[in-house]
Amino acid sequence: MYRRRPRVDIIISTYNAGAFLEACLANLVANTKWPHNVIITDDCSTEGRLLAYLDEIANSHQSTVTVLKSDIRRGFAGNNAWAVEQTKSRYFCLLNQDTEPQELWLTHMMETMKRDREIGIVGAKLLFPPGKDEVVGTIQHAGVGRTTDGSPYHPYREKVHDFPQANVLREVNAVTGACMLVRRKCWDELEGFDQRYSFGQFEDCDLCWRARKLGWRIMVQPEAVLFHFEHGCGELSVHEGHDKNRALLLETWHDLEGDEILFPGGAQADYKPQ
Repeated sequence: MYRRRPRVDIIISTYNAGAFLEACLANLVANTKWPHNVIITDDCSTEGRLLAYLDEIANSHQSTVTVLKSDIRRGFAGNNAWAVEQTKSRYFCLLNQDTEPQELWLTHMMETMKRDREIGIVGAKLLFPPGKDEVVGTIQHAGVGRTTDGSPYHPYREKVHDFPQANVLREVNAVTGACMLVRRKCWDELEGFDQRYSFGQFEDCDLCWRARKLGWRIMVQPEAVLFHFEHGCGELSVHEGHDKNRALLLETWHDLEGDEILFPGGAQADYKPQ
């Protein structure tokens, strides 16, 4: 029996860096076949190019994109949480504006999500984009593990895109918030991101670790591929609060669970925030 595919709300939190958003939407339109809505939530941007582009979208009668503008600066975690409150779909995807989704990315993620009702979050395989000559096309994010001291760790960073171990659908400790498909029931149980993590640093790991503690499964689907430029969400979201948030994460999660997926390493393990 044919079942209707559930519509997904794709939420893009913006803060300046308008050139990235234009490329993101162009790729999203070309490569997203699963039924979806696009919701852009702007976090008090000041860049003229981005503001003009958002106004153009909002005033277009043919646009299928909804633009919401926050009246206060919320940061990455807060702006995404505010966006989720505006939606009602059973599934939503948090997507960074500095990503370029590739063919059928959301279809692969949703087909994974619907395999098991215990799957709460699905991530994708993110590659370094053109322009980073030394690592272009290699893996940036493909699931987050933990080191033996509890630090988050990207085990496949800068491996070739078809590295065998990274190209298997598998369960992981966490996935990056740069592209995160979430079951609303899971999000509601967790009450979303912990707002103590400011400006896009480590709130994704904390969310996933809390989800696992409640019994939700976290999966990474390598057939869902995106380019990710990293740090294209405004200067503040890159630099502000990194050390504070890392300390908060390790203080909160100082104990390892019995089923952690561990890698050898110490406190300086190679975790790169989105």
